[in-house]
Amino acid sequence: MGLFDMFWYNKTSLRLNPPKAVVSIQTVGKVKFIGTTGDIEKLVEEIRKIPLLKDGQLARLHSYTLKVSECMTEDRFRENWVELPAQAWAVMASKFLEVTERREENPFYFNSCGYTEKTPLDIGVEVSDLHSQSE
Repeated sequence: MGLFDMFWYNKTSLRLNPPKAVVSIQTVGKVKFIGTTGDIEKLVEEIRKIPLLKDGQLARLHSYTLKVSECMTEDRFRENWVELPAQAWAVMASKFLEVTERREENPFYFNSCGYTEKTPLDIGVEVSDLHSQSE
């Protein structure tokens, strides 16, 4: 954590509380949250709180900072940050829920839906128990 990250960390308006079983895996340019159908549905409930924040407010999810911003800023290039307009966070939650309902690809990354310009850190989900469920 850099010097300026300490100041931003303390300005968090919302701390999301996903199930403890949800894990995050980060690769180059992507972060994926993995969990069972029920766990991802609970994660979606948490993500749906983000659009209630005002422009410029921050939420924390694991080690990631999620920012509501109607105009993209240089913050989107910060490490472990995702910056989207409020409505995009709502759309993301819906798309993640579609994964649990088998109406979207598993794993799914938000940049692939083309709703907004691509974010430097693409955020996605993988539902771990879909493969074992009967069709």
